[in-house]
Amino acid sequence: MTTRRVPVIVALCALLLTVAFWYLLYQPRQQEAARYTEETAQLEGQRAQLQAEIAGLREIERNADDYRSQFERLAEYVPNSPAQPAALRSKACSTGLTRAARCAFAWRTARSMSFTRATCS
Repeated sequence: MTTRRVPVIVALCALLLTVAFWYLLYQPRQQEAARYTEETAQLEGQRAQLQAEIAGLREIERNADDYRSQFERLAEYVPNSPAQPAALRSKACSTGLTRAARCAFAWRTARSMSFTRATCS
């Protein structure tokens, strides 16, 4: 070998080692680090969302007695049977509404409560 070829071969070997290092070691580690960074950011977002949900649930738990008492108070006004449209129609009749107004009232009430066609007399 001549003295001119030795530096060229050394430079090519150094270049080859640098390229091999880049593609075989450095770039895969960078991609892995980027994937872990993205996963960490996603998990941090989920953690923040879950903490907000936990705070809301703790608030509900603190107010559970108030909610329960309000529910019981409101449950007194809702009948347990499907006879509610009849009860409302009787209330409408007792108020002196016209027949057309009673029919419209009964029809809207039955429709909003998913009952079948209301009858008016």
